[in-house]
Amino acid sequence: MIYDINPPGSMFVSGLPGVSCVNLRTGALVWQNLTMPQITCAQVYTINAGLMSGSQAFLWTASGTTWYQYDAFTGTLLTQYTNVATSMGMFGPSALSLSPVYGPNGEILVYDLNEAGHWFAMWNSTIAVQYPLSDANSQNYQPSAAASRPWAKGIQWNVTIPQVPGSPSASIYDYPDGVLVAEASFNANTANPIFEDVGYSLTIGEQLWVENRTNVGWGQGGPAVPGLLTFGNAFGDGYYSFFERETLKWHIIHIKTGLETAVAPALNTITDNDWSYYDWAGQIAYGTLYTTGYSGAVCAFNVTTGASMWTFSEGNSGVQTPFGSWPTFGGVTIANGIIYYGPSEHTPPTPMYRGYNLYAINATTGKQLWSIPAVFVSMAVANGELVGYIGYDNQIYAFGKGLSATTVTTEPVMGSNTQLIIKGTVTDQSPGTTALGIPEAGTPAISDTYMSNWMAYLFQQQPEPMNATGVPVTLTYIDPNNNTYTIGQTTSDITGQFTYSFTPTISGTYTIIATFGGSNSYYSSTAQTTMQFAQPAAATPTSTSATTTLATTSDIMMYMTVGVIAIIIAIAVVGLLLLRKKP
Repeated sequence: MIYDINPPGSMFVSGLPGVSCVNLRTGALVWQNLTMPQITCAQVYTINAGLMSGSQAFLWTASGTTWYQYDAFTGTLLTQYTNVATSMGMFGPSALSLSPVYGPNGEILVYDLNEAGHWFAMWNSTIAVQYPLSDANSQNYQPSAAASRPWAKGIQWNVTIPQVPGSPSASIYDYPDGVLVAEASFNANTANPIFEDVGYSLTIGEQLWVENRTNVGWGQGGPAVPGLLTFGNAFGDGYYSFFERETLKWHIIHIKTGLETAVAPALNTITDNDWSYYDWAGQIAYGTLYTTGYSGAVCAFNVTTGASMWTFSEGNSGVQTPFGSWPTFGGVTIANGIIYYGPSEHTPPTPMYRGYNLYAINATTGKQLWSIPAVFVSMAVANGELVGYIGYDNQIYAFGKGLSATTVTTEPVMGSNTQLIIKGTVTDQSPGTTALGIPEAGTPAISDTYMSNWMAYLFQQQPEPMNATGVPVTLTYIDPNNNTYTIGQTTSDITGQFTYSFTPTISGTYTIIATFGGSNSYYSSTAQTTMQFAQPAAATPTSTSATTTLATTSDIMMYMTVGVIAIIIAIAVVGLLLLRKKP
């Protein structure tokens, strides 16, 4: 993970130099360059040519009319690109912005649309490095081969485009769909300005379509300048969208034709919060438009119909905020079928609002997967891990699956020579240092159900969830005849420990195996131990020796009584037989 040490002073003032690189898995410092300007973008470029094959990682920074390229693994400056072209921006002419689009191999593509001059150009970082293009240069990629390079040599194409009224400015670069959308406005100072959207090919520069938008309000261009695509826009999956704040509705457009396909319902009818007036942050993924803002809700709409699919709400903030919920300014981060929703504010108050959380939400159903107290300033997902900076404690956090460790031992049950106790632990082996002042490695592994509260306890000084449970453990054994059997399943407790009773059946050496199969929070782990068992010998009957004992008076009386009874019974039987013989 690579980050700027000193954050920007404001939206228009960059921070001081200084960049750090840390291991994403452990947080350990890899390198630090205190003279590197703030990072503008990063690049992983893959080359498959005659002399080289593989991927390289780079960092890019910009200063005035010079762009710098660094080795991402060491922080070493490799080369610089001089005399960057001048482009007309919102505040007048300036050096072209290093706002890249990434090509299919990770090449950095920078587009320059000059509608007033009727041309459209594309700069390619790979061509800039390989210039002059030759058979030798086409087979390798070596930025460090020259300390300085002319920026203009990286221009791949520059084409003439038809004139369009209003000189539209580039607004959306959708490389997967191959379209750039530019926009101009007319009648800007009226109640109903007209917006002209134009689509251009990002592969060859040709104009694809022109569409006028009317009766859609001022958009989110700001209090003085109308603009549908200045702030409140979203794109992806073949569509783009803009927010009409006067009606609180999102309009969805097919990006390859420019035709409107759907309009979502007014957001306040979905969120029940009129602060949806500022729900202008949107993203499109998985055929869905996701919107967020000051309502404290994430809304999902089908991009082909505009129908509401689901709404996730943070709930009522009471008097903690003036918005009825917890507002967000920066939108959502989407990866691996999950919406990461980190609420934040445009201008956070001091002290910060209490009750903010980072949420992980199922992108299909809107169901909350987990949450943790956080005011997120920025976040990103890489290698299956979410990383970002939390404003509550000024710490950088990485979220993902942690390593686990399992142990197992056996011991006899006291007072029994046949029954054993199997015992062991399942622990979290993640490398973080907790707020308790102890390493996370060695703390109990906890079930997914209680993971949010457990992590808040370990890292954010929140109350310990005393009812938390551990993780399931499957116990098996291999008997002396090399047969494998399942003993059963148990669950570790809040201390990470588990126990289970076991009765062997035959004598010999046993292998006892404990397995934690993993969860959404931990990778699996296993452990085994061996034991010797001897079946107890069968009990031998006790022999009795012959003895002579004199009878007591009571014994004699008992024997006499029994004898008399026996004689009476015998006489009765003889009498009965005689009666039966009578004719």
